[in-house]
Amino acid sequence: MAKICILLICICIFLSGCSNTRVIGHKTANIAGPIHEIVVVLDNKTFKAREKSDQAYINTVNNTMKKVYAVVHKRIPEVFAQNGIKAKAYLNVDESSGEPATLPPMQLKEFPYLLTITPSNASIRKQDGNTNIDMAAHIYDQFQEKIVWRGSITYSESSYALINDKTADVFLDRILNRLRDVGFVSLKPDDTLRVSAADPPNAPNLTTSSEAGPKSETACSKAIIWMKENNKWGPNAPIVQSFQKQFDSGIGKSKVVWEVGKGLTKDGKDYRIECINDNLNIKELTAEEADKRHVKDTSVKFWSK
Repeated sequence: MAKICILLICICIFLSGCSNTRVIGHKTANIAGPIHEIVVVLDNKTFKAREKSDQAYINTVNNTMKKVYAVVHKRIPEVFAQNGIKAKAYLNVDESSGEPATLPPMQLKEFPYLLTITPSNASIRKQDGNTNIDMAAHIYDQFQEKIVWRGSITYSESSYALINDKTADVFLDRILNRLRDVGFVSLKPDDTLRVSAADPPNAPNLTTSSEAGPKSETACSKAIIWMKENNKWGPNAPIVQSFQKQFDSGIGKSKVVWEVGKGLTKDGKDYRIECINDNLNIKELTAEEADKRHVKDTSVKFWSK
């Protein structure tokens, strides 16, 4: 009986196999505090065999990639939420061509940040049957209109490994750990989510970022309140923090102006926010006015004098 139990344990270990994910990455630009909302796009592709003799190996690679992406796609919202990040995930592939499809821009711009993961290379070690898939990853900051993080992901799987939720959790945990290393994901000392010092306080007085108090609020400071309420991502979005910094830089000036693109506002309209001698005026721009002023959909023009 003992021999049967040992045999069954050995079979289970053999069939379960193992998988591992390695992630390296580096920050390419600073962001305004930790990420709270992100769109994640898993770009899939079908690898092609260079020689007919490699077709069986390539079929295995493609099937592995498909299974890994399926479980990762399913687990992204919950795993990211456990780290204080609201995430929407899209599994992107055109089944007819085997190449990534073109997603609608409104899906990609729904949140301030966009994480894209794309397979770049794959191989199977013929001596042991291990599958290795390399992926390129980057995070795009919609507000700054630039890539702020680049990374590479290597997924390795032994023969007969089971691809399940645990596979996905390890895969995503490795990515989040690298983002935590560069300050894009923040935790408390007890390993739970913390609010970054860069986050706006709950009841901000917006005359300056360091000397706030309800009695000192000015008419111009209400521009920040307007942005908190009217940007498309919510009161804690990075755009609010950037707006605050711009406002602070204009303190003491007689004129402060923002022109906000429609891709950043809740109602999808362009706006000019102007404060002259502490008189605030917020005006919706027509399409002609926005075009004349060269207001881009996903940018904010700011100046003071």
